Amino acid sequence: MNLPFRAQRFLRGVCAPAPEVLMQWIGSFNHLELQKILSKDYSKSLFVQNNKSTPPQIYSSLYQEHNRLNHPDMVSALLHTFQQFYLPVCICNHSDKASMRVSQELRSPFLDTDLMQFANQLPTHMKYRKGKTKYLLRKYHEQNSPAGISTRPKIGFTIPIASWLTSALKAWANDILDPAQIEKDGFFNAREIRKLWNEHQKRKANHAKQLWTIIVFQHWLHTVRSNWKAVNG
Repeated sequence: MNLPFRAQRFLRGVCAPAPEVLMQWIGSFNHLELQKILSKDYSKSLFVQNNKSTPPQIYSSLYQEHNRLNHPDMVSALLHTFQQFYLPVCICNHSDKASMRVSQELRSPFLDTDLMQFANQLPTHMKYRKGKTKYLLRKYHEQNSPAGISTRPKIGFTIPIASWLTSALKAWANDILDPAQIEKDGFFNAREIRKLWNEHQKRKANHAKQLWTIIVFQHWLHTVRSNWKAVNG
């Protein structure tokens, strides 16, 4: 992630209510974008509020988890949200499938139940201090690992989706995002999806994250879900 992208993401979430901050940072869409790309029926139901003091329906689980914590600081709240939502359904899910494909164990020491419970009980200053993440772990590696290990930046497993959507995957993705089919399915606003697609193809904006989210959903809808319904009636 380059600096402009990180700055844009940071500003997008920093003013959000505490339970929503992480999802505004790492999610594909923010509030306004979601309301635009969803169909009118889904947008109305997911953003309904019983009153002004309650969160929109779509964020209710975030608030429930946040309220379980006892007056958390921001770092603890972010870590809790990350553990409850992003790790199990995204990061661990994907890495497990990729690593098991070649019979490798991945992350297992850090996902050990006892270790997780111990880490969650640590005070915040042992996790994040003076701009340093993983503070306690880095201090350990200063004394017990080769030089440079403790100061290494995080290296992700990014793939060039933005480029693929304008080249190798363009025809396939364009078929999946067919406006007539999207309109028929009734989940999304076909006009807004086509706008994202056209802007991305013309390099006016990088909408890879948003488009890929919709593409994966539509692909699931017309393969896995359709096959399941065919088998189970």
